[in-house]
Amino acid sequence: MSNKPQRQMRSLSDLPKPILILEGIGIALLIVVLLAMNSYLELPEPLMQKGALIAIVMVGIGCLIPATINIVWRAIHGLSFLGIDNEKTARPGRKQKPSDNDKKDEKGE
Repeated sequence: MSNKPQRQMRSLSDLPKPILILEGIGIALLIVVLLAMNSYLELPEPLMQKGALIAIVMVGIGCLIPATINIVWRAIHGLSFLGIDNEKTARPGRKQKPSDNDKKDEKGE
């Protein structure tokens, strides 16, 4: 498995496949409820009850939430003014190269 670096999201197709599948399921459920409530689609009797339709709507919205979280997380992660560092941090056991400020501190300036 290759570990690709995180890049900016250019389109919705950059979402992970499981999230895209959940997004499709959620949209399909919401469309089915809309068609059933407007009598364009006939569902079995237990699913046509008010409580069942509300439950289907909630499940549909629940399927849309992971994509929303992913998109918002990538958008916030790309903002530099919030103080979020986009650079990958070094591993705990790995030494970092000293920066210019560290070199000045060592010289006593």
